[in-house]
Order: sequence, then C-alpha cells, then structure tokens
Amino acid sequence: MTTARNPALRKATLFYFVFVMFSYTTGGPFGLESMVTTSGPGMTLLYLLFIPFFWCIPVSLVSAELTTAMPVEGGFYRWTRAAFGDFWGFLAGWWNWSASFLLGGTYAVLFTDYLANYYLPALTGYKHWLVSFALIAFITWINVRGIQMVGKAATILEIAMFVPVILMVVLGLVK
Repeated sequence: MTTARNPALRKATLFYFVFVMFSYTTGGPFGLESMVTTSGPGMTLLYLLFIPFFWCIPVSLVSAELTTAMPVEGGFYRWTRAAFGDFWGFLAGWWNWSASFLLGGTYAVLFTDYLANYYLPALTGYKHWLVSFALIAFITWINVRGIQMVGKAATILEIAMFVPVILMVVLGLVK
C-alpha cells in the first residue's frame, strides 16, 4: 500500500494546527457566557486551556503514530478499514461525515440564535434561515480553500474568543 507524495499538497503549520484542534474539541464560543457567569473567568480560561491537553494531545499522538505507520489519505477511515474491515471503515467514515454536517448546521443555527437574541431581534423566519445558510456557505468556502485557510480562520476566531476572556481575567485580578 504505497502512495506517492503529492508535492502540491499543502500542509498546516503547527501554530494553525493547534487552533484547529482547539476549535474542534471545544466547539467554539457557544456557551462561553454561561461558563463565565457560573464558574468565573479564571476557571473558564483554565477549562479552555486544559481540555485540549486531555483530548487533543492524545488524539494527535495516536493520529501521528498511525499516519507514520500508514501514510495514506483518508485518515482514521482508512485506518479503521485496514484494522476492522470494510464495514467498520465505512461506518467510521459515515459517522464522521454525518457528525460534521450535523455539527456545522447546529453551530450555524446557534450563531444565528445569538444574533437574534442579543443584537438583531428582527432576525426571525426566513431571515434566520438565510443567515444560517450564509454562515454554512462561508465556512464551506473556507474549508474548500484548504487546510491553511482553515488554520488561519480558526486562529483568528479563537484569538477573538480568547481576548475578552483574558481581559475579564485581568480585570478580575485587578479588582
């Protein structure tokens, strides 16, 4: 099972990869307000910094090991298929694919709900649907552009999310 390396294949740098992993494990900013109000900004920041270490690093190490052992495109779908057969490989790929679609749609609707509840109360009915659809289309466009674009976008969004939390921690320490 040998594959030729594609010289045009673009890869994400470690800096961008860290933010992609963090986004994938924490689900983004949804629920951050309730985390800060119930646990405080310090505990929220600790949670957001520690979760990736307990989830991302082990998964990353397993992925790195399997990528080294089986350098094929397809990732865990191909690894599952090689280890357990076509049926389980199919299910692993199907579950991940389905989860990606469901999570993408859920996050788009949650984002639009936030806009409607806090900033644009007139965002109801078909307008709510259009904003959700536009967000899905935008995120799809970023993904189609490649891993480097995904890494940059995840980095920008996560830094934008961390700035208010860090500001609240600093303000809390001052007072």
